[in-house]
Amino acid sequence: MKNYVNYIVLGFCLMMSVNLLAQVRKTKTVSSKNTKVFYQAGRKSAIVLPTRKIMHRSDKLVWVYATNTSKGNWQRAQAKDNELFTELRKSGDSLYRTNFSNDFRVPRIAFEPDRFEQHPEWLTKNGSLVKSDGSSRIELKGATGKTNIYYHKNINLLLMSFAGYNKYGLPETNRANTNHIIVTDTLIIPPHSMGFMNVQRRNKGYVKIIANCIIYERPVKVTSTMISEKTNFVISARKILLKSPYKDLTDKALNTAPFVWKVDPSNVEFYKEAFKDIEELLFNRLLIEYLKLVTINLQNPANDSWSKDRLLAKFQTYRGRVNFNELNNDSEYYSLFTDLCKEFDTKYGNGKIGPHRTINDLDILVEGNIQDLPVVPFKYYAVPSTATLLPVKNHATGVQDKLGDLYYKATGESKMSVTLEVKLGYDAIKIAEVKKALKEKGFVLENIPPKTVMAINEQPLKAKGRTIGEIIPISNQILRFEIDLPDEGLDIIKLFLKDDNIFDLDYKVYQGQKESNQKIMLTIPENILKQIDFADLLNEFNTIESNTMTVTDAVIITSNLSPVLEGSGEGTLEYIEVSLEFLFDDKTVFRGPERFSSHSVNGSEKEIPFMKHSDNYKIIVTGTAYYEFGNREIIKENSFTNTDKYITLQESMFNKN
Repeated sequence: MKNYVNYIVLGFCLMMSVNLLAQVRKTKTVSSKNTKVFYQAGRKSAIVLPTRKIMHRSDKLVWVYATNTSKGNWQRAQAKDNELFTELRKSGDSLYRTNFSNDFRVPRIAFEPDRFEQHPEWLTKNGSLVKSDGSSRIELKGATGKTNIYYHKNINLLLMSFAGYNKYGLPETNRANTNHIIVTDTLIIPPHSMGFMNVQRRNKGYVKIIANCIIYERPVKVTSTMISEKTNFVISARKILLKSPYKDLTDKALNTAPFVWKVDPSNVEFYKEAFKDIEELLFNRLLIEYLKLVTINLQNPANDSWSKDRLLAKFQTYRGRVNFNELNNDSEYYSLFTDLCKEFDTKYGNGKIGPHRTINDLDILVEGNIQDLPVVPFKYYAVPSTATLLPVKNHATGVQDKLGDLYYKATGESKMSVTLEVKLGYDAIKIAEVKKALKEKGFVLENIPPKTVMAINEQPLKAKGRTIGEIIPISNQILRFEIDLPDEGLDIIKLFLKDDNIFDLDYKVYQGQKESNQKIMLTIPENILKQIDFADLLNEFNTIESNTMTVTDAVIITSNLSPVLEGSGEGTLEYIEVSLEFLFDDKTVFRGPERFSSHSVNGSEKEIPFMKHSDNYKIIVTGTAYYEFGNREIIKENSFTNTDKYITLQESMFNKN
């Protein structure tokens, strides 16, 4: 009986082993395709989750992120891992998350700042990023037996080693411990980084990294050639961020991603210290050393205006980051900081930005005050070089296919006049080249200059050196041309549109401190240009004739909109665009679009004539107010009767965003 029971148990175990073996084989097969299979009790189907590997490899191993059902772990690197990581990096869409919250403390070493051996020369050295093949490295050579401070603005780490040298340039001449402290603003640890190495063979060594921010894509590797004693690596950072291309990682997966990789734990230790008084003091010194370097560079006569702009912004940026509370405890650097700021303010505090610059024959205007940096950065604008004709609606059909409006009066000194409106802009190819050139300099080109930078006043319209009409600015984008035709012909208009399409535009910059002139090329939209019949140009305009045979009337439109819309975020009003429909019993007359400025300035009011077919009509007003950061539509219910000869554009007529 006992043997019989044993056979039953043995058979059951064999059956279970076969089932388990099948599952193991299935898991292994799926895992080879960069996925894992997790079985849940009570379900027949499996949930397949992708394996998320960290964006680096270390000693032929890769880190696999944890999931809700598995722990993070090191795995041997596969042949295709490098290809996978390369493709992920090309996406350019990364996840930055705070990580490394564990606080492993080492007993703090008592440093005396006055006995530091400082190395500010590293601020001027290029080479924090060296060859990725590992054939070269940066070696920080400190004074033997001293605490050496190395100041770096930013570090893009490949391999950095540390050693002590005496005053004769010989390494490790005695047993005195040599300490190394790196102070940097940002430490970037890319996938190909090989980390930090202590190459001192006779001294124990202490290596500390003080950083405002650390961004790592792989664990930083710490190694040492010292065998008999451990080298202590210590890090103090305000913020440590894990950069990952995987957007669906959980907090658990991120928190297990390692920050440090100790290749041989027997001769290195790694600790984290809080960012406290000594770290604040040294980081302050980094900022002030950088301010000193910027001050020296500002004195370089070879600087162009763009380089000077960058240096001014850098000085003001880093000046504002200095910790004044900690600075009071550092008398040497307090005096240095005070002297640097005093020198800067004396030279540049009340200074104006240099004259406008030119890129590819396009004038560039600069807006900004040095004392407002970096809170309000400099802005760069190009002076417009083109003016695109804005067609108006055919008053009979409402189709926007007419060049403008032609007015004819049977009496008066000037019987015919034409009104055109244009929008200022740029040649597409030239402005693209300027934007690219500015981007290479580290700047962004803004849109049309605002009135605080470039002011356009009412002025004669001049083409080929002769005055042919008036320019009425509606905004810095919209100009209205009013052209009188005393000879009752359209020859002037024909020449202006077809041949003499260059006109002068006078403007003032920097609140009227300087007057300038720009040649503007008039362009006509392609779809309108194709249909223009220059032999019968009269037909290309809406003709409004006032004589004994026709009846005309007019309404006066006045803008009462404020130049800035407070509290809504739209910013400065650029212009208002309005269209009118005159609804008669059996006919509709279309007028517009007409454009207006804010209240009480040029372009805020205009009389709009129309053909009056009967005394019974109503007026429908539609349009949009265009702002710096958005627009508002006129509420559809806005209509007026035949008794309304004055229409005022009020804030209440427009939708509230």
